[in-house]
Amino acid sequence: MDTKRTPQSKPAIKRYWYLPVISLIVLAIYLSKQFLGDASYFVARDKLQMANVQQGDFKIEVRGSGVLKPKSLQWSAAQSRGRVQQLLAKPGDSVVQGQKIAVLENVELLSELEKIQWELKAIKAENNAAAVAQQAQQLDLENAVMEAEFNYKSSKLKLDAEQSLLDQGKGSLSALDFKRTQLVVTQQYARWQAQIKRADKMQQNYQASELARQARLEQVENNLRKAQQQVSGLSITAGISGVIQKLPIELGQQLNSGENAALVIDPGSLFAEINVQEIQVKDVVMGQPVTIDTRFNKLVGEVQRISPLSENGLVTVEVGIISELPKEARSELNIDGYIEVTNIKNTLYVKRPAFAPKNRTVDLFKTTSDGAFAQKHEVKLGTSTAKYIQILSGLNPGDQIIISDTSAWASHSSVKIQ
Repeated sequence: MDTKRTPQSKPAIKRYWYLPVISLIVLAIYLSKQFLGDASYFVARDKLQMANVQQGDFKIEVRGSGVLKPKSLQWSAAQSRGRVQQLLAKPGDSVVQGQKIAVLENVELLSELEKIQWELKAIKAENNAAAVAQQAQQLDLENAVMEAEFNYKSSKLKLDAEQSLLDQGKGSLSALDFKRTQLVVTQQYARWQAQIKRADKMQQNYQASELARQARLEQVENNLRKAQQQVSGLSITAGISGVIQKLPIELGQQLNSGENAALVIDPGSLFAEINVQEIQVKDVVMGQPVTIDTRFNKLVGEVQRISPLSENGLVTVEVGIISELPKEARSELNIDGYIEVTNIKNTLYVKRPAFAPKNRTVDLFKTTSDGAFAQKHEVKLGTSTAKYIQILSGLNPGDQIIISDTSAWASHSSVKIQ
């Protein structure tokens, strides 16, 4: 006979085994929500670059690199051909205008100078001798004129006396003697006039000879001056007071006339020459303020000249320096220049994020207040500089954003920073 069994009931833990699992899943979801929020991507904090939104005056600057240049400079060139015999200064030495920098040697020039000096002495002696001889001739002619005049006047007195006697009918003067006296007077007068003309001609000849001798003398004196200048040109001197920047010559070197020998600059008259990209130079105008960075000091200047030419995509801008020059300022010193083209008052700006073009609306990741998350926000950008960009809308002062490259998680709206 079969015994009827009473079925045993299952324990509650077996019947409701799924409840703890569901609880764990709910707890995991809760904890995950607390930890991840809405984030669907993880990023390492040490891989990120952050920047805070600032509010204030936003200067739009155009940056360029360049060097300091001297306003006042002058090459001292060799005025005569010669071999470098002495170097009296070195690059970096201070010199005053007219100070000797180097001395050349040219034996031929010295010999030519001495030859011309002797020639000049000989010509002066010859001219003096000729002048003395002509003066003697002049005296002889003057005496001859005076003698002829005296003879004429004596004969004229005799003629006048005989004429008076004839008029009075006195004496025994014959007509023949009177005629003879008239003839003598005429001859003496003609001789006197001839001597005067001879003296005039001799005077003209003397003057012509004197002009010829003077011309010859001036020619030799001119040759002497040229030779002296050439010999003087063997000394290379500083054209201005300043500092020797370049001295591209050495002892024994042969220099030709006109060849540059030393560059002297005025270190107190420097200006900045910076190169600006041609796409940015359109915003640069005369008189704009400029900050010049020497790596040790910052100087104040203003735009004074903009080159009309572009070379290799760069345009040269000259900047006058207003502030006092620091000790490190020297010609050819590398500098950076920041030209202020615009100054926007009381606006928002931030360090320029990667791939953030100006005057566009872009998505940027803003961190939460605790810095644990970063959420995508639509931000309208304005104008920009090389380092900063203007915020027109979408962010507030003090907001922190990620400025490093976020393209790897651009499709996510929220990321977890760990």
